[in-house]
Amino acid sequence: MDREQKASLAQKLRSSLLFRYLDDSSLDQIIDLSDLVHYNLDEKIIEEGDLSTCLYTIVDGTVNVFIQEKSGKDIFVGAIGAGDIFREARIFQSIRRTARIVS
Repeated sequence: MDREQKASLAQKLRSSLLFRYLDDSSLDQIIDLSDLVHYNLDEKIIEEGDLSTCLYTIVDGTVNVFIQEKSGKDIFVGAIGAGDIFREARIFQSIRRTARIVS
């Protein structure tokens, strides 16, 4: 990632409360340690019940959140967008994913 792309990403990340108050050096370190992943429309990002240690931040666009009823039917919970984070609870607790996230 070149300097211009990194600066643009840092600016977008600052829209999230999680990153808003970090100094530039700390945010640069987080960016350097992160993987920037692009998803296609309707592509599964996480599956309900998965175990993972990843934290996700939406840089651009929106994702849809679903939970599954016991019958197997998917229920739309809501949409989250740029600046929002998900899977943050996994950092603090050893719990399975509680929803399915789709781009």
